[in-house]
Amino acid sequence: MQVDEFVRRYVAGERNFSGINLRGADLRGINLSGANLSGANLEGAFLLGANLAGSNLMGAQLIGTTFTSCCLIGVKMRGAKICQTNLIAADMTGADLAELSLCGVQIMGTRLFCANLVGAKLKFTDFTGSDLNKANLFGADLTEANLTGTNLTFAKLTKANLQKANLTGTNLTGADLSEANLTGADMRRAHLIGAKVFKTILWDANLTDATIEGINLGAAVLNGAIMPDGTIYRGSG
Repeated sequence: MQVDEFVRRYVAGERNFSGINLRGADLRGINLSGANLSGANLEGAFLLGANLAGSNLMGAQLIGTTFTSCCLIGVKMRGAKICQTNLIAADMTGADLAELSLCGVQIMGTRLFCANLVGAKLKFTDFTGSDLNKANLFGADLTEANLTGTNLTFAKLTKANLQKANLTGTNLTGADLSEANLTGADMRRAHLIGAKVFKTILWDANLTDATIEGINLGAAVLNGAIMPDGTIYRGSG
């Protein structure tokens, strides 16, 4: 379908475009809020500044798609094929990204407030400066992810894999890190005020100058961890 025809039909009130082929389409600044684009081919499409709030992108082809500065509030992306996709500075508040593989995806400065990232595969992903306040990352794989300066206040990171993740200066106030694996994580200057660390694995993690008020480190596994005062924990826990 040609872009002009697609836009005409949307403006006329049509919302079901399941399976549509918009490969490489220039859709910058377009309003597609509430559209059903499940199974659509948006490979290489350019949607800079577009509004897709409440849209359905489940099972869509989003390889090389540009969503820079898009409104993606409440978007559904389960089952989508995402690779080399640009989500920089997008607003993905309440988005459903559960179980997705986002390796190679650009997410810097992205708003993911209350987003569902349960079980998502996020290895090596760069979240620098993103807002993940109250995001659900239960069981997510964040191995070697870059979370520098990220807002993870009250985020759910239960059973998440954060081995060797960069959490320098990250705000984890009130976050639930129960049973999470932070082996070798860089947590220098991180804020952990009121965080839950029940059975959290912090082997060899670097907590230098971290703020740890109101948490029970005795409930965590700390062998080899560098503590906030620079000492290395050599206990049995």
